[in-house]
Amino acid sequence: MDSNIEISDQRLEEIKLKSLVNKILMLYVIEKANKIPPFLRGKIKFQKLFFLSELTVEQDRIQALTFGYFRYTLGPFSKSLLETFEDMEEHGLVKGGLSGNFELTKEGQYLFEVIESSGLYKANSDTIKIIDETIKKHGTKDGIALENMIYNIKIPFWNESTHSIIYKEIKDIKTYIDLLPFCFVNYKKKFCISQDLIDDLLYEFSLTSKDRESMKKISNKPFEELFA
Repeated sequence: MDSNIEISDQRLEEIKLKSLVNKILMLYVIEKANKIPPFLRGKIKFQKLFFLSELTVEQDRIQALTFGYFRYTLGPFSKSLLETFEDMEEHGLVKGGLSGNFELTKEGQYLFEVIESSGLYKANSDTIKIIDETIKKHGTKDGIALENMIYNIKIPFWNESTHSIIYKEIKDIKTYIDLLPFCFVNYKKKFCISQDLIDDLLYEFSLTSKDRESMKKISNKPFEELFA
């Protein structure tokens, strides 16, 4: 019984860590994509640029972005990507979910700079280099152009009838079939974070806008008032 509980706890920690990495990299992709006109505008571009980032990292056998995608009516779609953005929007780190103009808020920009100054992105330079190259290559395209391009990408696809891996263009894959992550990848490395930084960042991502505002008010009070 204890063994089963331990395995369950371990699985929960893995899920928590993957979610944290997704948020860390969401900040990075949004920040970098908004350095290149026409910026991260439109819900189609948002989905497709993150898909290409996750795909290229996955192809290099690095476990980093793990939103997961399935074939939908307009190509690859991730419900987890939207849910993560909405969660971060509720916590005051990103904005634009309704308008389609995806950006970091001041709080999100600050957290991005904190993560960058910690050396975390630099420590995972293999992942970051791939994402940078993907954004540089595709960031100038709008959502429709990315959608049309992605339809013609061939990806490894598990064929149930032959029980083998075949390559198919995304346009030829049936709707609701999973595209990412590849279920047969033997990862050569993962996005790494130290335990101390994991704890710090879990705390930072858990704060709401009200929490941050309250902390600012406390920090601006005279020293004597804090202990009155």
